[in-house]
Amino acid sequence: LPLLLDASSSWPPTEGSSSGRIVISGAAGMSPSRARTIARRIAKQFGTQTPALYLSGGDAKFVEYDRTVFEQFASGLPQAEFLAASSFAEFRDVIGSAELLISGRFHYLIAAIALATPVVGWASNTPKNELLFNAIGRVGEVVQVRACQEGRGAMRTALRRPVQAP
Repeated sequence: LPLLLDASSSWPPTEGSSSGRIVISGAAGMSPSRARTIARRIAKQFGTQTPALYLSGGDAKFVEYDRTVFEQFASGLPQAEFLAASSFAEFRDVIGSAELLISGRFHYLIAAIALATPVVGWASNTPKNELLFNAIGRVGEVVQVRACQEGRGAMRTALRRPVQAP
């Protein structure tokens, strides 16, 4: 992914191109009810008027499931929008211009790190996200999705101190 970004003719964007929005995507174990809880925590941390985008992409079955998760997410953060990225350029531009990416998807996390977008990473169904964060020196900073549902402070802490690219 970083090599593909380097080869992209329209990258990097011009200075000051941040969209000011928080971009969120799914994660292994991201149920609709957890998505609603997480949206409420984001709204509490950043305010209910914070621009938010739920980013999906890839295989159609994932987009369909993401739409289901998004419906519950939007109940906790009503101004959120849904986008199924239709191209690599769109995917790259959305993540690259985000104020913050919150994701449990490995390739989304790699993109954010490569694009120097601050990120909060969710654990996945394998240790790959933890290993990615360990590789950039941010050991122990991947959030367990269930921790948000159980009312632990992990989400609040992560939102206050997102990971920056090394």
